[in-house]
Amino acid sequence: TVATSIGGSVIFESCHKYPSSGFEVDGSLKAARAFSTLALIFGGVYLFANLISSCVAPLRNTPRSEAPAFLMACVFQGLSFLVLHSSVCKNNSLIEKLKGDAAKIGNADMTFPETCSLSVGGKCAIAATVFWFVAALMSSMGVVAENREEKEDEPTATTEPLIPGENL
Repeated sequence: TVATSIGGSVIFESCHKYPSSGFEVDGSLKAARAFSTLALIFGGVYLFANLISSCVAPLRNTPRSEAPAFLMACVFQGLSFLVLHSSVCKNNSLIEKLKGDAAKIGNADMTFPETCSLSVGGKCAIAATVFWFVAALMSSMGVVAENREEKEDEPTATTEPLIPGENL
């Protein structure tokens, strides 16, 4: 909670749930919520699987599905920015209600932004998108390196017979 003093009034800022009535949840908001959840599921499952498997078997093989899962988490995390095109950020009816309520109590000079802007949470989401991409890149490089090592470690086929002699 943040307290701000404007024109002799103290305003307490805090986060609250959107009301179930009087607020329209549009497709962009639903998609942003779904993509945020999918990013957490795809990235989180593989991240924790990596953490656990590195403790159990330090010389494990990297699953081939790991890099695509991290890449999907990257894409889903980026698509969570669809919230910026939703009714939360454009034509928000609750902002209009707040303006009306502020005018009723004598704070008509208070202004509310018409659209959303990136704050700390948005910047963290951008960083998460970049880190998911780096995780996908490093994971795919790990799979390529493991495949190269496996090919180098394969024994070469012998060309001479086990029993010498021409007439066998």
